[in-house]
Amino acid sequence: MSATVDLPPVAVAAATVAPPQAAAAAEAATAPPVDDVDPATLRVISLLPSATEIVCALGLRPLGVTHECDYPPDLVRGLPVVTSSSIPADAASCEIDALVTEKVASEGRKPLYSLIMPVVERLAPTAIVTQALCDVCAVDTCAVERAAAGLPSAPTVINLEPSTLGEVIDSITTLAAALELVDFAGGVEVAAVAGQRSARSSVAALVPLAPEVLFVALCGFGVARSMQDVPILQAAPGYDDLPAAASGDVYVTDGNAYFSRSGPRLVDSLEILAHTLYPEVHPLPPGLPSPVRVGKKGGGG
Repeated sequence: MSATVDLPPVAVAAATVAPPQAAAAAEAATAPPVDDVDPATLRVISLLPSATEIVCALGLRPLGVTHECDYPPDLVRGLPVVTSSSIPADAASCEIDALVTEKVASEGRKPLYSLIMPVVERLAPTAIVTQALCDVCAVDTCAVERAAAGLPSAPTVINLEPSTLGEVIDSITTLAAALELVDFAGGVEVAAVAGQRSARSSVAALVPLAPEVLFVALCGFGVARSMQDVPILQAAPGYDDLPAAASGDVYVTDGNAYFSRSGPRLVDSLEILAHTLYPEVHPLPPGLPSPVRVGKKGGGG
């Protein structure tokens, strides 16, 4: 997403993890062929500047942006551009007004903006953020939906159309819910379903998923109490078959204070998870606790 730093993919708890978009190389301007893309990786394309700012504020870096996206400059600079405008960049105001009036009034509504499909296809997005609020501000929503329907990556189209400050805040929540916590940190759920309740499972059920990282956040338990049950986890059938157990990449965090509470500290939960998966690209903010690395069974590294 390449526009991403080449980090080794890992799998977390019941989630497959891919390099976080926040780590994308700023100078990269092209994307790999679709055949080289992991379809399970969260890959976001933003089709309007405001959506780009929201995506970045949520801790992600878009895979591709519009020709008008310019903020935050350190995150969008050098990203692949996925749209083009039929209005010359150096057109005078009167020319712009005439061109917009002509195209909007024309039969069949000639588009002011278009998707650069070869770039979009190479980027293989799994989510496209757009808007239907303004007819002259972005690529037509129907055109976006048609394009998405024809992409092998089968992206979800997320439509934002706030008209008040309150609705802008709601749209941030909408986008956050659509992309979800593990996705923000660079992962895609494979055993759980985003937005649905947790379900009872077993360690043996994780074996076919081959998680390379096991992240333990027990509802109602802090770290000290959770650590008491680590021997139970390690003795469970199938534990020794998990790649995470073999490498020692098993972590325990405070599920009671963070991951199990649907409040403001979910953002802190994201920070903790992202740091655990990619500490070299996502430093832990001051004041947040690092998860405890359990290590290999028997006290190995």
